[in-house]
Amino acid sequence: MLNENINGLIEKIFEELNYVNTNFSNVDDQDELLNKSIFAKNPLKKNYYIVLFLEDENLLNKILENQARYFYLLKEFFGEDPNIEKNTSLLVLLNSRRVSDNLVLKLEEDPYYFRKYLLQYSDDEVNDLFKTHLAEIKAKGVVKVMEEIINNIELFETFKKNPDDNSIYNLIATIFIKLSIIRMNVEDKKVTSLRTMINDSLEQRNLSDLKVKIDKLKLNYSEINDDFLDELINLYVDKE
Repeated sequence: MLNENINGLIEKIFEELNYVNTNFSNVDDQDELLNKSIFAKNPLKKNYYIVLFLEDENLLNKILENQARYFYLLKEFFGEDPNIEKNTSLLVLLNSRRVSDNLVLKLEEDPYYFRKYLLQYSDDEVNDLFKTHLAEIKAKGVVKVMEEIINNIELFETFKKNPDDNSIYNLIATIFIKLSIIRMNVEDKKVTSLRTMINDSLEQRNLSDLKVKIDKLKLNYSEINDDFLDELINLYVDKE
């Protein structure tokens, strides 16, 4: 049975991607950070996740303080596969959209023990997803429904205008970004490629010719040196 909350959503995603979810909180039932935590494993791909569910952003610093202990508890309880030590990521689900960029970077850029990902969400986003798409999720699976949402051009345009809104699209986009094991199937006929967008922007600014000249210039140099920079400056001077 699918639990209609963030825990159930994430567990369902892992199940559909052929991961096996097991309880991780039992490695230390006195640690509040590990409450309802799971260990998701895919032995065939030799890929593993510890997933934490937090309600308070003030607990994020404790993750860095405790990560060494989590690493050794992981080896003690689940260390039958030697790949676990080097292929386990730490995914933190946080019920908040207010975390500062500095704190996010402090967590995700920390190089020790685990690769770390902070996935922020709001209750409104999760509730709206289940309210409007529960029947589809049960029929098609959550990953398929997520792909359909992320490929919806109208939802994308709305999200692009208001990226900070607590919307379903914001939630799904965040999951795709932070949980990279999900492969997004983009519908080419609906989505303009980044290259096309760049070329269109250059053309609107009358810079297409300059781009062609720069591309040709790069072919003549294997590295960026003083000569390359001098010629690049001359191109800009000529453009002016």
